[in-house]
Order: sequence, then structure tokens, then C-alpha cells
Amino acid sequence: MVCAACDSEDGRSIAGDNIGPASSQASSPPPSADSTGSSLEQIVACDLLSPDEREQVAKNLKITPKGPFGGSSDTCEFELPDSGEVFSFLLAVRPNETVENYVPLSEDEVADGDVDGRTAKQVAGEDSCVVTFAAAQGRIDINVAAKNTKAACSLADDLSAIVAPKAPKPNPS
Repeated sequence: MVCAACDSEDGRSIAGDNIGPASSQASSPPPSADSTGSSLEQIVACDLLSPDEREQVAKNLKITPKGPFGGSSDTCEFELPDSGEVFSFLLAVRPNETVENYVPLSEDEVADGDVDGRTAKQVAGEDSCVVTFAAAQGRIDINVAAKNTKAACSLADDLSAIVAPKAPKPNPS
């Protein structure tokens, strides 16, 4: 189900399972895509994590809906007030951009892989990590900022495993 590594040293996969059991993902049913794939535009980024899932990530998350932001149809910022390693993460819904469109910085380490049977990339930067995965006709990005890249990629992996099953399945090309 999951392939590709964050880096060759520790073999971290793109989607981890450190946050909780898969049964917690059943809190909201995945939207169904119509023939135009417009279901991705309907997704509210802040709703991609249920209250229980937010508590699994961190206590007292500060949630800030950003709306359309940086080319997304909807974005939500989650700040971890006393987390230690991780500072914040963004969930961004991008109905008009694909995983293949993601442009990493020259110094980023990119691992192609799979999250919930979907095309995905993990992009590890300095003290940050993005997991982007296919959904409907576009993609969803999870961007984590942390004290170090390993912590950022660990949370990005865990979040992708929670969020991906809720997103519409990718449209066949």
C-alpha cells in the first residue's frame, strides 16, 4: 500500500501510522466525485481532520481557516502551541494542480510514492516537509514546519495517512 522512502538512511515511508488506528478515519465519509471532479473544490481544508484526530496530533491546536491561499481553493493552518518539535502545518486543497506539477526547491529531497493507493510525493526541505497526494483531478498538500526535517516528515506522513482516505479518489487520466 505504501512505497517510497523519506530518505535511504531510515527507510521512512511516505505515509506512516504513528498517530492512531485507521478506525479513527471513519469519522467523516469521503466525498464522492462527480463526472467533473468538482468535489475537490467543495472540500473545506479545516474539516479534513476531525476533532478527535486533531487531539491525536496535539492538544490545543490553534486552527486558522485561510480560504483560497497561494493557489489553493481552500487552506487551513494548524499551530501546535507547546509541541516541542513541530510548529505548524497547513492543509491545502489544490483542484487545478497535480502531484506532477509540484515544483520543489533545488535543495529539497523528493521521494515519489503512494498514499492510500494514490500517487504521492514527499518533499523534505530544511526544517520542513510536504506530502502531496492525488485527489480527484488535483491534489492535496500537507506542509509541516518543525525544528528539524525528520520531525516534519514524520508528522506529514502521519497526517497523509489520516487525510487521504477522506479525499475523493483521483480521476483516471
